[in-house]
This record gives sequence, C-alpha cells and structure tokens, in this order.
Amino acid sequence: MENAHKIKLSERLSSLVRPRHYQLNLNPNLETGLFHGEVIIDINDKDYSNYQLELKFTGNLTRYIIGFYLSNLKNKGAMVTSKFQPTYARQAFPCFDEPEFKATYDITSVKPLNYVALSNMNEAKINTNGNGLNFNLSNVVSGRWREMDKN
Repeated sequence: MENAHKIKLSERLSSLVRPRHYQLNLNPNLETGLFHGEVIIDINDKDYSNYQLELKFTGNLTRYIIGFYLSNLKNKGAMVTSKFQPTYARQAFPCFDEPEFKATYDITSVKPLNYVALSNMNEAKINTNGNGLNFNLSNVVSGRWREMDKN
C-alpha cells in the first residue's frame, strides 16, 4: 500500500462483484507513521452468490492529502485523517471505493487512550481493553467516511 498514491485513477474496478458490508479495523500509529488493519468484506457476484473476503493490510501514513495521511498541527502534535473521494479509500484499505459500490460499514479504530477518534457515525462502544473504539453501523454509502485520531 506504500506506493498506492501512484495508482492510476483511470483504472476502473470490475462490476462483476459488489460489496455489501465492510467490517473494518484501523490501527494508525502517529509515532512510526505506519498503520495496519483488517477488513472483512461481504460481497455478491453477478449471480447473487455470497462471499466473504478477509484481508490484513499495512501501510504508510502519507504526507499527501489523499488516502490515510498524517498532518502536523502547530504546537499541538499530530493527527491522522483521511480524504477518500473520489477513489482514494483504496490507498488506506482494500475496498471497492468507486461511488457506485455502496455498502454498510462497521468501523473500529484502535488508538491510544488519550486520543480522540471521529467517524461519520456516532461512537457505539469502547472495546474492553480501552484502546479500541467501535462506531455505529453506517447507512449504505460509498467509501467516503472519515476518521481522525488526535492527541
């Protein structure tokens, strides 16, 4: 994923399979500038057969204002944020991020206890170990949600 910013935006995803639901876990690390996570994608093919795709991934938090990136705040530390439109979500996690591929999202962000995590959906619960934050299930949307961790 480290060279993901070099992907040509003219490359289109196949419409033979369609995502229906994402279970996404993101774990950014501001100190190392790296992130990792896992995603489980429920998909249907053109014959309406159901499949589940489970992937683990790692990447670099870029300085480019696309995908999942690191921003420094004047005298206030750093934050991780995202720009996933139009097709930059694929630079952060494996997904079908073109606007016509709509699905629900169940997102968990792993973060230090003193950090804040935000998403388009409200906070649902804190994981039992205290450093993971689950958000409520999204409506059916394309991959254009946001997340931010801030010290």
